[in-house]
Amino acid sequence: MKKICIIFLICIMTVFCLGCYACFSSEPRPNNDSVYVTSENEDGTLTFVRYRGEYQNSIFNIPESINGINITAINSFAFSEQNNIVEIQIPKSVKKIGSYAFVGMTNLTTITFAGSGNNQLESIGVGAFTGCTNLNNFNDSQNTLNLEIDSLNTVSDNAFYSTAFATVELGQSVNSIGEGAFNCGSQLTQINVNSQNLVYASQDGVLMNKAKTEILQYPQGKTSTSYSVPQTVTEIEPMAFSNNTFLTQITLNNVNMIRDFAFMGCENLSVINTNNLEFIKECALDGTEWLEDQNAEQVILGKVYLKYQGTATELSIEGITYIAPMAFADNETIETITLNNGLKNIGTGAFYKCSNLKNIYICNTESLIYVSDVSFDLNSDNRKI
Repeated sequence: MKKICIIFLICIMTVFCLGCYACFSSEPRPNNDSVYVTSENEDGTLTFVRYRGEYQNSIFNIPESINGINITAINSFAFSEQNNIVEIQIPKSVKKIGSYAFVGMTNLTTITFAGSGNNQLESIGVGAFTGCTNLNNFNDSQNTLNLEIDSLNTVSDNAFYSTAFATVELGQSVNSIGEGAFNCGSQLTQINVNSQNLVYASQDGVLMNKAKTEILQYPQGKTSTSYSVPQTVTEIEPMAFSNNTFLTQITLNNVNMIRDFAFMGCENLSVINTNNLEFIKECALDGTEWLEDQNAEQVILGKVYLKYQGTATELSIEGITYIAPMAFADNETIETITLNNGLKNIGTGAFYKCSNLKNIYICNTESLIYVSDVSFDLNSDNRKI
C-alpha cells in the first residue's frame, strides 16, 4: 500500500507539472534584438517566459521592463533546472510567479526583490520553488521564507516543497494556502503568522486556520517527540505532518478527520492516542511505525476500520463510522459481512476484489452517507446486498 500511495502522489505531481506548463497569456515571442522571451498580457504588461541567452553569472536579474513595458509575471518553468544560478533578482513589479517557475534549481540560494516602489507580488504558483533544495534566503531574510508582503494573497500547492528554510513568516494578506505549500524540509522548525491575518493563525509554530479547528502544516523539522493536538482542532489537513521523523507519539484529542497523506513518512510515529477519530483518508498513515506494527486481524483506530488481515468467512462490524479505502481489498476468505448501526462511509475499493464475498448486510441505511462507486467491485458473481 505504501508503494501504491507514493506512486499515486508522484502521478499527481506529474499531472500538475504537465497541466501547468502554459503561459499566463498569449504565445511567447522574443522582443526585437532581445535575449528575453516574453508574452503580452491582456493589460498590456509582459510575462517573462524565458531567457534565451547565455547565463554568464551566478546572479540573474530579471528586468523590470523591456522597451518601457513592465514585466508583471514570470511564466511556468521559466528557469526550471538552471543549476548554475545562485541568486535571482525579481522586479517588484511582478504580481504572479507561475507554476514550477524555478523548479529543480538545486544551487539557488537567494530570491530578492529589486526595483522601485512596493513589492506587488500577489500569487506564487503550484510547485514554484519545488526542489530548490538550497534556497534559504527570500525577500532579504536569511534562513527565513519572508512572506510579509502586503499584496501577497495566494501560495499554491507545494510552492516551497523541499527547500531549506528554517522559519516561515506569513503576512496579513495571505488568504489561500495550498496543500503542502510549506512542506519545506527537515530544516523548517516554525511557521509564524501575522496576528492581523483573518484566515490563518499559528500556535507553537504550527500553521492552523484562524479558528484553530484545522492543522495545515506541522513543521517537518520540529524536533519534539510528542505532540498533543489542541482541543479546538477537529481536522488534520493533507500532508500536514508528512515526513516529520522526530514525532514518536501524538494525542489527537478531538480530531475526527485525518486527510490524505497527513502523516505519510512519519517513520518513527509509533503511538497514536484517539477517542473521537471517525474518518481517515487515503495513505494518511502510510510509512508510520504505528501502521507497520499492526498485526491484529482487525486494524482499528478510533472509529475507523483501517485494514482486515484475518481469514474468517463471516464478519460482523460494530462501533465503526468509516471503513477505509482498500480495507478488505483482495481478501479471498470472507463470504458474509454484516455492517451494523453507525456506519457512515465506505471508502474507495474497501471490498475490492473480495472474490468470495456473497452476502452483505447493511443494518441501518439511514446512517450511511457515502459508498464509493468501486467499494464492492469484483466480488462474487452471486453477491447480494
